Amino acid sequence: MLFSLFFFDIYQITRFIKKSQSNYVYIPGGATYIKTLFACILMKKKFIWHIHDCHSNFVFVLIFKILNKFSQRIVFASLNSLNYYSGNDKNPKSIVLQSGVERIHIKLINKKDFIIGTLANFNPIKNLELIVKIAKISNKLDKSIKFLIIGKVWKSQKKFFLNLKEI
Repeated sequence: MLFSLFFFDIYQITRFIKKSQSNYVYIPGGATYIKTLFACILMKKKFIWHIHDCHSNFVFVLIFKILNKFSQRIVFASLNSLNYYSGNDKNPKSIVLQSGVERIHIKLINKKDFIIGTLANFNPIKNLELIVKIAKISNKLDKSIKFLIIGKVWKSQKKFFLNLKEI
């Protein structure tokens, strides 16, 4: 049943792409967009593949190594993601284009505070627990050192976020 839904989804995506009459398809991610990738390959449609992560299971990395030759361009969000997926096999179609970050204004309580911060979506892969544990120890030693984690909390990561708050 699940296997047949996979092909039905590819069919639906193919219909949508045909209706859009676009020259290119932008695929913003890895494993979650594999159906869109297959639809583009089946349709011989030009696509730009944007890889954001630098950690994935070996099956997806293998799929990437096999299917990246079909893409018009591969955009990596960081040098880490480029190196993780490409290793020594650098593809001339690959570029690194880091995501833009909006300026965030934070009102400081004391201008003498020293702030250490990171900007990241909350998920276990980024090892934010380490930053929180360091902040906890640091707070005991020097109250002027503040730690800041700024990022989106996705519904799927709410439990992880709450766990970090407890730490």
